[in-house]
Amino acid sequence: MLPVFIPGQNKKQYYDNEIENLARHYKQIIDRLEQDYAHRLRDEAKRLKTQQAKEFSKQRQSLKDKKQEQEFIQKQQQELNERLQTIVQERKTKILSTDFERLMRGQQLKR
Repeated sequence: MLPVFIPGQNKKQYYDNEIENLARHYKQIIDRLEQDYAHRLRDEAKRLKTQQAKEFSKQRQSLKDKKQEQEFIQKQQQELNERLQTIVQERKTKILSTDFERLMRGQQLKR
């Protein structure tokens, strides 16, 4: 990308302005990613809980005592936690990747 200078603006001012614009742009991207992941996490949790409630109601007849019920519920909770943790890890990875991209582009502008 070739720089387009505005008359009366020196190179340092131009690149400082570009770095500010870049930071603002990436902040918007990260904010949008955070909102998307919050919605995704909430929707996935709701979907999984509904699915697990259906599964529990089907299995309830075959569970012989309270101990088996508790084990079944704990297993479901662990599965839910693992799935949500996977989504959180994906979010962290994506945000770190985006932040790294921002840093690299900022360094290119500073050169």
